[in-house]
Amino acid sequence: MSASAQIASKATSTDSNLFLISHLLRLKQQIVAFDIEYVTPEITFDFSSLTTTFYELRERGGLWNPSSWYKLAAGGLLPRVVENMLDAKAELDGRLRAVINEFVNRIAARVTAPLSETAINGKISTANGLDPGRAATAVRGLAEKEVPQLRRKLAEYVTDVRTRETLVAAVRDQIVLAYEEWVDSQNEGKGNGKIGKVSRKGKGREAEVWSSDVFAEWCEWTFGVGGMASDDVLEDNGI
Repeated sequence: MSASAQIASKATSTDSNLFLISHLLRLKQQIVAFDIEYVTPEITFDFSSLTTTFYELRERGGLWNPSSWYKLAAGGLLPRVVENMLDAKAELDGRLRAVINEFVNRIAARVTAPLSETAINGKISTANGLDPGRAATAVRGLAEKEVPQLRRKLAEYVTDVRTRETLVAAVRDQIVLAYEEWVDSQNEGKGNGKIGKVSRKGKGREAEVWSSDVFAEWCEWTFGVGGMASDDVLEDNGI
């Protein structure tokens, strides 16, 4: 975690995320291989109640009275064991999920940024001049540019092919989801907020807003997730 923070300050957030993902996955493999479920428990003894009781018994003159000791044990006043057990697997899985979500969402947000510039309260923004058609075209251009860079970065940090392909698929799915939500929100708007005609056959013209299905099909081809990828890879890793 410390090294990841240093990388973020000296390189990029993507490098920081992938460094952390690769090392947490490595650590998780070790935990699974050796069936390590918990770190060494920290056990301490709380003598506060017992010490107080000793003083009370001495004051009353019952320190050496067997019946006083019986009452002491029966009353639950013996030293209390305090055990702080940290579930290493649960914490590791939680951190891994968090950094993967951060990585996927950051790249998807970068690709779909033009979509957020087309609507303000259901109306097309005139400040930047992006109409829905140009915004949709910009997203496709950013996706085509991002895929090779994403794959190069993944190859630098993640050795397992299935994991790399699964992360690429996660980015693709997040982009498709953001596009679907954008199309729905635009069509729910009124007046200038509506995107109008949507291409539902083939790829349509470049200037047209493609339907969610057409865009999803295009993303399948553009991201080119290989056969080694699996939706169950991260689930298999318990994350």
